[in-house]
Amino acid sequence: MLRASQSALALSLLWLLAALITGGTAWTPAFLASASAWLLLFLKSNRKPWEKHPAAFCALSALAAYLSTFRWHGGDDITNSLFPIEVLKYHTLQMNDVISPWLDGKSHDFIVDVGPHRLSFHPIFTGILAIPFYIIPVLFKAPITETFLHNMSKLSASCLVTLSVIVFYRAAAARASKGWALATTLIYAFGTFSFSISSQALFQHGATQLGAALIFWGLATNKDWSGFIAGLGCGVALAARGDSVFFAVAAGLYVLWRKPKTLFRFILGAAGPIALIGSYWLYYTGKFAEPGTANQLSGFGPFQTEAFFALLASPTRGLIFFCPAAFFGLAAAFSKEKDERALGVCFILACLGYWFFVSHFRAWTAGMTFGPRYFAMLATVLLLLSAGVEDWVRRKHLLAVWAAAGAFSIVTHALGAYLTWPGSFNLGIQEATAWQFSLHPLLNTLRPDGALGKLPLFARVVVLAGLLFFARALAKTLRRVVY
Repeated sequence: MLRASQSALALSLLWLLAALITGGTAWTPAFLASASAWLLLFLKSNRKPWEKHPAAFCALSALAAYLSTFRWHGGDDITNSLFPIEVLKYHTLQMNDVISPWLDGKSHDFIVDVGPHRLSFHPIFTGILAIPFYIIPVLFKAPITETFLHNMSKLSASCLVTLSVIVFYRAAAARASKGWALATTLIYAFGTFSFSISSQALFQHGATQLGAALIFWGLATNKDWSGFIAGLGCGVALAARGDSVFFAVAAGLYVLWRKPKTLFRFILGAAGPIALIGSYWLYYTGKFAEPGTANQLSGFGPFQTEAFFALLASPTRGLIFFCPAAFFGLAAAFSKEKDERALGVCFILACLGYWFFVSHFRAWTAGMTFGPRYFAMLATVLLLLSAGVEDWVRRKHLLAVWAAAGAFSIVTHALGAYLTWPGSFNLGIQEATAWQFSLHPLLNTLRPDGALGKLPLFARVVVLAGLLFFARALAKTLRRVVY
């Protein structure tokens, strides 16, 4: 069995290399390679990889799951999926050379004209992180087709989020028992937007989540490099999405409050990504601001009460219905440990500020998407906080509730990863149906116009019952992992 898995891994990697060189379907061999690597880890660790190599176990499990959907579920990722080609093939940071044919007729949604420069409307930092994955295709002049672009977007996004899973585990293990860190990491990998959105295409959220994990890893440790790592996380998150500023400020306040001696290293770590992306802004626009900033700001208006409450509790856009496990992180503010309590206060205030901020955005529903996509970073931060509330959960006898919330989160986002997303492209309809419970991913399986609408009603009922049974078994598994 061991030799067979080694052979499967080697052949899968060769197949992946051939797909990258020829412009083939790369995600199939990439999935087989990750699955083979998982099996190899399983066998070499005496069939207990979660005990001997928990970080590797979480990472390979996540990567195999992300690639197992065999689909691209993107849209706003298109400029980030084209950007590495522009850099490697044309040696420029503009988008002039790759607009046609991929953005013909829709460039106004993705391109900003600044003088002679045609720049990406969306932040390019995620595209920068994806460059290594494109080296082989560009070097061997692989034919670029729409399918291949989708494959590359999916493959690079899945690997980027998998990296964040590894860092998440390190951050959680620094503040919790091994079992709690493992369980919390599994919820992050499968029960958040990591699974349903960030790993499915080169959205900006994967990079911000990596930044959040780096921040907490740095803040939770007392090594010489910890301040630099926390600052690097802030820089990565800010370079990927400007609205990460709330969480970067929270990290800075915590450093000043609890770790002032690490301030210089913290600033040094943040300076790299910010200087890189800031140089791009200044060179092409003459301003220290994203090229699409003016257009983005035009989308903001007065505070919307409906958005504020819907982002919390509506069945189609409410975080409580998409990642209830994250809310246990709020208990960090009541921790008996000063460092943990300070961490909780800083980042919970950041979450509140970000929540108010998004409530001013007219397109708060985030378009045709899955749940409250704009809360991907917020959910990650709350889950990172929950890594430090193990004692509180046990004292309050809430372990069963925590496990049930984690299982519900995982099943919900698995539906987002494997099935079509319920909803509409029309923002007005999205707002009007925000409180329609039948559009939640679980109940949407029963609708005749839902993701499983081609199946007869009896079959859809059986599927929903199976999902609920799976969630129950998963909750028990999470409790066993903790013990």
